[in-house]
Amino acid sequence: MNNAFYRLPERHTFEQWRQRTPRGFRVAVKMSRYLTHIKRLNDPAEPVARFFGHAEALGSGRCCFSFRPRSRRTWTRSMRC
Repeated sequence: MNNAFYRLPERHTFEQWRQRTPRGFRVAVKMSRYLTHIKRLNDPAEPVARFFGHAEALGSGRCCFSFRPRSRRTWTRSMRC
């Protein structure tokens, strides 16, 4: 689900998607670009909590991250934390 990357939908929107999605279907939600592109993974606690506070309404699923092509240093730094 790509739209969460640009603007995090309200929790009730995720709840509606869950109701409309066939049973057993798993959704992967893309992490907000606010965390990956703007904050560059610095101080992640609040953005991650806000993201999952909304996305958990889907039930089980996956989260994926999208990084800029030149963000290798950022990813490496985050993996060391």
